[in-house]
Amino acid sequence: MQLGPAAQPVLRVQQVEVHPVGQPEGVDHFDSALTNLRDVYNGVIQVSLISKGTGAVSSSLNKLLSAG
Repeated sequence: MQLGPAAQPVLRVQQVEVHPVGQPEGVDHFDSALTNLRDVYNGVIQVSLISKGTGAVSSSLNKLLSAG
């Protein structure tokens, strides 16, 4: 009977990572992601406003055309 990979002993790594004092690791990524999210949000708002404006113009034009 052969044992599977789960029967192997777990290896323990003896290395300790040291991070410099200052910003925690990942802060730059978070700031970058936050900036990208803000840009996407602003783009969505602009598209929404343009869409609403176009819809209002289209609705008004349809009313004028149907009124004769």
